Formats: sequence, C-alpha cells, structure tokens
Amino acid sequence: ATLLDLGVRADRVRSIARDWQGHLWFGAAGQGIYRVDGDSLAQFGSGNGLQALSVNTTLIDREGTLWVGTQDAGLARYETGRMRSWRSGGDLPSARINDVLRARSGALWVASDGDGLVRMDQRGQRLFTKEDGLPDNAVRALMETSDGALWVGTPNGVARFDGRRFVELQRPADLPSSTWDLAQDRTGAVWIATGGSAARYRDGTFELFDTEHGLVFGD
Repeated sequence: ATLLDLGVRADRVRSIARDWQGHLWFGAAGQGIYRVDGDSLAQFGSGNGLQALSVNTTLIDREGTLWVGTQDAGLARYETGRMRSWRSGGDLPSARINDVLRARSGALWVASDGDGLVRMDQRGQRLFTKEDGLPDNAVRALMETSDGALWVGTPNGVARFDGRRFVELQRPADLPSSTWDLAQDRTGAVWIATGGSAARYRDGTFELFDTEHGLVFGD
C-alpha cells in the first residue's frame, strides 16, 4: 500500500522515523503523526494530547521513545498512547522545534527556530545561544558524528560542540551559509545541505557540489 492508499498526503510529510517494532512514524504538516504498520494506519492528533498538528521532526531514541518537534507547540514525547508536551515559556524557550537528537551520552538536544539550542541531561537543562558560539540562534539541523561530536546547522553556518561551547567552521566564500541538513558518510566525511548546493567537509577542507555536478533542484 502507498501512503496515499493509507490516507496520508505525501506532500505533507516532513519527517519519518522507524521504531524497534518496525512501525513507521510520519510527521506531517497540519495532520499530526501517523503510525504505519503494514497496511494499517493510526493517526495521533489533539485527541491524543498532541498540541499542534504541524510536525517538523520525529525521533525514535535508543530507548524506543518517540519525540516530536512541532511547528508552534514545542516538543512532545509519546507515552502509553498519549503525547506529553513541553511548551515554550516553561521547559523550552521556543514553540517551534526544528530538530531533536539523543546523543550517546544520553543528553537530549532540542533545536529551536530562533531561541537557541537546549540540552537536557542528568545535570538539568541548559540553553546555548550565539553567546556560546552558535552561528545563529535558529538551529535547523543536528548531527552526532562517529567520534561523538555534535554538529549544528543554522541559517548562518555550521558549528561543532567542543564540550563547552560551539566553534564555527570557517567556510569558503563560495559556500552558502544557510544550512538545512547534515549527514556523515561511511568514510567519515560530513555533508552539508545548503539552499542550492551541497558541500563535503573532509580533513579540514570543503568541496562544493552544485548543478554542474549533477545536483537537481526545484519541483
């Protein structure tokens, strides 16, 4: 069965996560969360405690917990059939969550869209902002590399966490600063998705890829 057969509008899907039981969880714009198990479909929305139906990101951590970052109602965690929410003004500084990452250390990192990056761990909660080295207080992408380093992508560049603060990577002039996603390949190189190109960072050097290298952009 396709997503459309199951009633999910594919053009609304913003994130996908797979849990330990093999279920697929889809976060959708304006439609909440869908869980797909074979040909069966379950939808989770306001009736299940989800405070916003526009979902930006989903994460299944190593304990099997589902985390949901929403467009305008903060962060939610799925527990025993319901969503428990963390909203801005309380545990989180922002209502819009762009990404969530569970580090190997156990810390949960929550990226907001203009109020910095939150770390939650056994020591409590801490907010990181531009004063702590972030290139921008809007954080779009989080990634932990194979050596355990935390990378962040922002509208104004990329940075790595050194354990105390963030250190921005000095990019070449022809590399756009706006970063949308990060990934590491099997060789250890880090790939940076920008608005209109991609870059590979390896051994301290950037290599830019664009349409001349076969990348395709647009609808």
